[in-house]
This record gives sequence, C-alpha cells and structure tokens, in this order.
Amino acid sequence: MRKVTQLGILRYFKSAWLGFSQRGQLRAAALSYYALLSLFPLLVLLLSAANLIWGEAVVLERAELLAQRLFPGDVPSMIISGIGAALNQEQSLNFIALIGLLWAASSFFSNLTMALDTIFGRTDSDRPMWRNRVAGALMIGILALLLAGTVIIAYGLRLFSRSILEYPAAVMRLLSLLIPMLLNTLILTLLLRYVPQARAQWRAIIPGALLGSIGWEISRGLFAWYLENLANYSVVYGSLGAVIALLLWTYISLAILLFSAEFSAAIDHRQHE
Repeated sequence: MRKVTQLGILRYFKSAWLGFSQRGQLRAAALSYYALLSLFPLLVLLLSAANLIWGEAVVLERAELLAQRLFPGDVPSMIISGIGAALNQEQSLNFIALIGLLWAASSFFSNLTMALDTIFGRTDSDRPMWRNRVAGALMIGILALLLAGTVIIAYGLRLFSRSILEYPAAVMRLLSLLIPMLLNTLILTLLLRYVPQARAQWRAIIPGALLGSIGWEISRGLFAWYLENLANYSVVYGSLGAVIALLLWTYISLAILLFSAEFSAAIDHRQHE
C-alpha cells in the first residue's frame, strides 16, 4: 500500500479535478434541484415536531441558529420567514410536506448513489430501486439527527459563552468553527463510505471528507463575502434573489461533495494498484 505523500497529494488533486471536470458540474446541478426541493419539507417537518415540544418562539430561534450555520448571506432570513409562515398553517401542510420530502429526498439519494457509484468505479449498479428509496429514507433520518446535533451544539456554545465570560472570545470562535467542522467531516465520511455500493477504504475516505469539510467552510465564508459585497441578486431577480442565492450555494456545496468523492476515489484507486 502506498502512503499519501506530498507528490501523491498533487496526483490525487489532478485526478480528482479531471474526474470532476468531466462529470461533476452537471451532476451537482441535477442534485441541487432535488436537494432544494427536499430542504423546505425537511425543515418544516422537523420544526413542526419540535414546535410541539418547545413552542414556536424557541423553535424559530434554534432554526435561525441552524440556518446561519448552514447558509451564508441573507438566505437564513428567507428560510426563517418561510418556516414561520409554515408553522402557522394547518396540520394538512405537514402531510403535504411529508409526501414532497419522501419524493424529492428519495430522488436525491438515488441520483447521489449513481453519481458516487460512477466515481468509485461501480457502473453496473444492481441495487433495486426500492433499496435506493429505503436508503434515502434512512439518510433523511440520519441527516435529521445530525442537524439536530448541530442546533444543540450551536445553542450550547452560545449559552456557554454567556455564562463563562472569562473565556477569551478567540477560544469561543475557535470552538464554534471546529465543532461544526467535525460534524461536517462526520457527515461526509458517512456519505462517502456507505452511500456508494463500492466500499472504499477508510484511509481513502477520511482525507476526502476532511478536504470537503475544510473546503465547505472556506467557500461558505467566501460566498457570504461575495453576497455582502459584490452580488445583488434582488436587482436582477427581485423577490427571488434569495432563492437564487440558495440554489447557487446548494450547487457549490454539492460540487464540493462530488470533488471530495473524486479525491477519495483517486486515493483508493492508487492504493489498489
């Protein structure tokens, strides 16, 4: 087995870029469509359940923490506005959200599975369609738990920073960056390991997951700066400006996911040579 060296890393980046440039951009665009359709039904269902426990005010506060953690720019305010309106609707909306979530999420994970199978060299997928749908439902549950964990951690850090005033602000900023990054790495590791049928080695999966997590944090900061200083989507798209920004951010996030998969696949293929 070959170890990951500096020269090897350059080869892996080159191989990952070649693979992504051939097929990644189109797949990221297609996955963005299903991901965007899944986002609002998932949030409505999760927050409707949380509303029964904590009440609307607490739910919206914690949803805002999650949205600020996941999305840059003015996108969180648009999401919170939509969620607040949805929570005031009749319960029949939850059933509609459930149907929309199951359809969009199962389609998303089915297409994600095919994309990752191709990246990891498994083009003759024999997994039945119903198994893809079941896997999609399971991934929804896992994602919901991880999102809930993100909210709890963010809320806990905020309370901790208020109660332990003698802690330096730099320490709290570091914790607020590192802990969500670890969660992002965990999510990417699970996706790259268990979604594709071809099982790559852990030593190939973890570097790709770390790369994706770091890339996501950097791109999130850059995209937030871009929205605040350069882009003004409301001038061109009007009230749809925030939606366009959300769609673009979803595309960037999925492009990072697919590039991370290409990087892990490059390591895995080289180790099998």
